[in-house]
Parts: sequence; C-alpha cells; structure tokens
Amino acid sequence: MSSKIKDLFDIYQKNVYSFSSNVSVPEYDFILESLGNITEDDIWDNEHLSSYSFVISIEDGEVNPSRFIVGTKTNPSLFEKSALNMLNTLNICPKTPKEFKWYGVGWDIKNDQIKIYFLKNDISQIYCKEYIRSSSEKLREKIYDVGEESTKMHKDDETIDQVNSNNYDHKIFDKMTSFGFVLDTYSMYKNKVTLYFD
Repeated sequence: MSSKIKDLFDIYQKNVYSFSSNVSVPEYDFILESLGNITEDDIWDNEHLSSYSFVISIEDGEVNPSRFIVGTKTNPSLFEKSALNMLNTLNICPKTPKEFKWYGVGWDIKNDQIKIYFLKNDISQIYCKEYIRSSSEKLREKIYDVGEESTKMHKDDETIDQVNSNNYDHKIFDKMTSFGFVLDTYSMYKNKVTLYFD
C-alpha cells in the first residue's frame, strides 16, 4: 500500500505542488518515512479516519494546494518519536493531551502553518494544535468530533461540518480525479471550500 501512496505523493508534487522544494530536509524525510510506514490497517480500519490527505482549499477564488497531512492509526508511538524529532528542528514541542495519542502532522506552507493532530483513545475526537511554522508560535487549539458520515470541527467559536463524500462539483475535483486521487471529505466555511483527497 505504501508504494501506491508514494506514487500519489510523487504525482501531486509533479503536477500540483512541490513539497520537497518548500519544506526543510528533516520535514521532507519525516514525510517520506511516515508515508512508508502506512499499512493496510491504517487505510482500512476506521476508514472514515485518513492516515494521509492531500488538501486543497479555495478561498475567494484563490487556490491553496500547499497543504498535506500524514499520520498513523496503527503505530502512534513510533510516529510520535519521529514527529518530535522533526518538530524539534522547528522548535516546536507539543505535549500529548490526556486520553489522546499521536495521529498526524499537517502542513499549510502558503499560510506558514504546521498542525499536530492527536486521536482520542476511543476515536471519538481529534485534538489539533496549530503553530506558525517559521516562528514556532502557537496559534490555537481545535477539537473535532469524529463521525462516520461527517466530522464537526470546532474552530474560533464556530462549528464546521466536514462531510465524508467522494464527490463535489468543482474543477479542482475533476483535475485531481484525472490524476488518480479520490475525494474523501469536503468542508465549506464562510467563503472557503476545503477538499481532502486520498
């Protein structure tokens, strides 16, 4: 399975956005290592929770393809160790919330952000800590209530539905589908649409 995901990562970098040109060597090495550690169980167990995601957001007509998330559902201890080694190079050292385990790390290069995701032991919630990537300043914390059909993200005193669906009418959807990506989730918030592809 990991070879297929790495192929998708290469396709994304070649045709949509190059992470290798926009992150540090430790970050890129961590991404490749984490992609290589994704197992069949990471994909198929609790399918509504992704272990990787190519994220494209469109706000006021402006497209941001510089977002990517990688993680694990099967080996949080190994992932935590590798993630902390990488995050230490950015002077970021998040603590694990009680009753949660390490789940993912996400980048938004355009907005200079890095996000760390923790999954509750009963998989009912995701806890997210957001940082400014260049300065290591903490931005905020968010909670997601996880559901099989949709997940509710609580952000800035608002609740945003993230709908699990493999279809959304947008030219970005058509482009990504042509490259072999599958839409997993989408959300709409004010004037912003975010599409999550596997």
